[in-house]
Amino acid sequence: MAHWARILQIRAGNIIPVFSDEYHDWVVYRDHGKIITFNNTAVNAPFVYFPSLIVRGNFRVSSVATLICSATIIAVAIWVAKSYVNIILAIAILPTTFFSMIFPTADAVTNSYCLLFIAVVLCLYQRDDMLQYWHIALLCMMGALLGQVKITCFIIALFVLFLIPKAHGCVKKITLALPALTAFVSMWLWRAKTSQIAVAPNRVPLEKTHELEGQLLQSPWKIFLLIGRSLFKPMDFDTEKINGQLVNSRRNLQFFTGTEEIQLPLIVMAPVLIAIMMLLIVHMSYKNINKLQVGLIVLIIVLYYVLSCVAMSITWVGNVDVYASGLQNRYFIPVLPLAALLFPNFIRDENINRRVLAISVAALTAFSYIAIAITYVIQWK
Repeated sequence: MAHWARILQIRAGNIIPVFSDEYHDWVVYRDHGKIITFNNTAVNAPFVYFPSLIVRGNFRVSSVATLICSATIIAVAIWVAKSYVNIILAIAILPTTFFSMIFPTADAVTNSYCLLFIAVVLCLYQRDDMLQYWHIALLCMMGALLGQVKITCFIIALFVLFLIPKAHGCVKKITLALPALTAFVSMWLWRAKTSQIAVAPNRVPLEKTHELEGQLLQSPWKIFLLIGRSLFKPMDFDTEKINGQLVNSRRNLQFFTGTEEIQLPLIVMAPVLIAIMMLLIVHMSYKNINKLQVGLIVLIIVLYYVLSCVAMSITWVGNVDVYASGLQNRYFIPVLPLAALLFPNFIRDENINRRVLAISVAALTAFSYIAIAITYVIQWK
């Protein structure tokens, strides 16, 4: 596994990825003289692997450490979200979120930390008193770490502007831009350190990546065509294959099937998906969100999607004039809470029985996860 190879490289002291003289097209690490190749994880910062760097065990031990650390971060996010708990909880119980945490991958920390960052902003928004400078300092520290997760996630730092109504005075409102700036600088500094490395050198060489970046800068209108294809092109028209099988449909149905590799049946997935919808349509004492805040949320989601499409096109596909192959549902977990904020108040707090809601969500979620366990335990032929 490429992520595991990156972990072993960092453990060996190679924080900045290194090349091998023998294999110019691949980023590698050495294991007792043996060349071990890996590619698109080499540009990941050490922070996304911190559970495996703290607990220095084998692959299984690191998997457990990753699950515990990621689940703990999400638990803290659920706790600090307060009235917005439904939003964080709904994304947390999504099977795709769970499956991203059971192996030592960059996705585990990326997803859980983004949920925590969003939850902290929502927590500060709910405070009765106005925003303080120490709150902004806290967001700056969190922004610095946000810049160290997967590169497209730095855009989520713009969500701090959601707090503008809580900032008293022009100076404090302007200061709110600092956490977003901190996230960008953090991301840029790490990217500068790894700029000599192609993200997926076995697919698109670094020179080709720079050429494609130049094309988009010279013809930015191509981005609109790229987004249009990526949004509306039928999934089974993409020709990328692994082991002779088309993979695009599996990658982009993960929210409904659990994973790319093992697609779970409807009886397993439907209950938890129903539970998630119940959480999202029942708002618990939400504060009102104004039109500018709605616009900010939409902007972040759109920018995140655009950045993801552009990144896949120039680093994975090697062509900006076609569908952004390689996109996966799970890449969008970090912005799902923001999308959930846009759900209207279908059912208000005073019109529901909280106990019945909690029992229903718990029962449906438990059913699905027990079914998932059964699905994975049985040796199917």
